[in-house]
Amino acid sequence: MPGRQNLLRAVVHSLAACPLASLLWEMSQNQLGSDPATYLVHQLGFWGLVLLWCSLAMTPLRILLRQPLWMGARRPLGLWSFFYITLHLTAFILAWCGLDFAIVSEEITERPYVILGLMSWLLMMPLAATSTHSIRRRMGARWVRLHRLVYLIAVLAFFHFALAAKLEYVKPIAFGIVLIFLFFIRIKARQGRFTSIKCAPLSLRRSKS
Repeated sequence: MPGRQNLLRAVVHSLAACPLASLLWEMSQNQLGSDPATYLVHQLGFWGLVLLWCSLAMTPLRILLRQPLWMGARRPLGLWSFFYITLHLTAFILAWCGLDFAIVSEEITERPYVILGLMSWLLMMPLAATSTHSIRRRMGARWVRLHRLVYLIAVLAFFHFALAAKLEYVKPIAFGIVLIFLFFIRIKARQGRFTSIKCAPLSLRRSKS
């Protein structure tokens, strides 16, 4: 099992790095389109959302497939999501607003979805900071309660994305359907409608990331 988990994590890290590598190559070739700032901000945010959804999907996959292996990918996916969303915010401030905090303040005031996105990112910070196995062991049950914030983060991130998309409906609808399905599986599992693999105690699941 450890060997398979290491392989899964290696695949996750490799695939998660691909969108960033592609963006860097496009930047080096001046292929970001007629509005590079908008393209960069949107792409980084999109992939951050995709990776967050993938992280949320690991527990439902474990439940539906009765395979605890998937849980090994949840942490790296979550950290990659936080990384992309941090780059998304950075690109928004530097490229979109030109590091002009008057413009940043105006965007926050006039566009409510910016506030939702900022709230989502701020809530992700303690989750990323407490993602190590040693901190999880020290926090115990408090770690579980803290990391339930991911559900609120997902809802805030979804509405940020949907409101920012404006007249583009297909992607927000697709993300919304997937999120509802993931929440549905979790709720039904709590009600005992699915037989889930019981994970080994944390002390037996220590692995390198």
